[in-house]
Amino acid sequence: MSRLDLGNLEDPEESAWYCINEGPMDPGLLGTQYDPTAGPGETITETLRVGLRGSPLQLRAVIRRLEQLVELVRLKSEQGLGHAIYLRAYPPESANPVYTCLLQAELRTLPGALAYEEGGAMAVDLVITRLNWFASAEQPLTLVNSAGSGYSASLLNLDDSLAAGNDNYFYVDTSTLQSDLPAPLRLQITNNSSAALGQLFVGAFHERASTEKPALVLEGEAAPEAVLVSAAGASNGAFGRFNVSGGNWQAFASWELDYTELALLGGRLFLPLLRFQTPISAESVRFRAVLSPADASPSLPVFQTPIADAHSGVGFLALSPLRLPFGGLSPRYAPAALKLSLQAFIPAAGTHTLEIDDLLLLPQDNSAWFDAPAGIAVGARLMDDSFARESYTVVDGQQLRAHKRVGAWFELPAGARSWFYCFQVDANGAALPSAAIGVRAWCRSRRQIL
Repeated sequence: MSRLDLGNLEDPEESAWYCINEGPMDPGLLGTQYDPTAGPGETITETLRVGLRGSPLQLRAVIRRLEQLVELVRLKSEQGLGHAIYLRAYPPESANPVYTCLLQAELRTLPGALAYEEGGAMAVDLVITRLNWFASAEQPLTLVNSAGSGYSASLLNLDDSLAAGNDNYFYVDTSTLQSDLPAPLRLQITNNSSAALGQLFVGAFHERASTEKPALVLEGEAAPEAVLVSAAGASNGAFGRFNVSGGNWQAFASWELDYTELALLGGRLFLPLLRFQTPISAESVRFRAVLSPADASPSLPVFQTPIADAHSGVGFLALSPLRLPFGGLSPRYAPAALKLSLQAFIPAAGTHTLEIDDLLLLPQDNSAWFDAPAGIAVGARLMDDSFARESYTVVDGQQLRAHKRVGAWFELPAGARSWFYCFQVDANGAALPSAAIGVRAWCRSRRQIL
């Protein structure tokens, strides 16, 4: 095994790493025998045998330093204190190091260790439990949308073709990413709006077979049941107005998804996010999404989501997730066209008006919901690090943990085009199309076999 070090990634000084093999080792440290293993599971336990030779004081100093590192691992694991400790190794084919996080560590002596120590030589076993992979140093990613490409991307809270940059998405090409396993992603999301950011939904769509942009935004005015109303502040410059009778379930809006669209969607899971042009005025409205064959008359549902409740004054609603097409795809046949309908139940009698701006089908290949009850301030940065498994906010150069994160950690599969869609909600519960964020991203290539 080539050079091995123990340390953390927060201290920029190289001297902060403690070398235990093939490098500038402390007096009394001979080297370390390490045979990394690979197997199933998220973690793996291994033994590093550390050889010592020198004076009793030199041996004591090395053991003391190893015990200090073991204690740092324990404090981080059990109490969340301090920085994570990593094992740094150098693969035989590269001069660039890789890192794996230590979750547990303990130092053990071998039988007869005291006698060997008195003779000036001994060995101790450093038993570690680590994440079952090694990751490279961070590399910045090029982000692309209709506004262009670069190391940063500006996103609004809509996706239309009225102007370049009217995007709620960016994509990353990973065709040249040298990673054996999906690469952990670090996102930096800056609130560029004029109001605090209360919630943020982020969903990833990883596609290997096609570079075509998936059609994930359904405009309210595009539904055949809609009365089209032009509005400068709406997505695509218009919204759909619908009349709904109270007292019974009513299908009030629908969109047809043809076989080419469904083939690209590939049976994935999506979270429908419904944006209202004007907040709901009725005291209570129940919604559900229904899938039916496009050519069925009358429309016969093949799937419907559980009910989602909306109350007076809300500006958006997250419905229950659904798969498109429902039931997945067989490679033998193209998918049949489907109709996606919205149904509403308003308990109050009479005719009610619903104004729908759009419906975003947020992909769930990887997804996360960030909820900040106090709001992420204007100019503040949300940092979401899948490698370190940390999520926090940076305000004026200082770290603040004031949001809840729900969902999977973001990863980039090699050889895919990965689309990331974002949906923003301000601290008042409004999902304004003009809301703006800036995004930067980094990843680390990852391997299981060193």
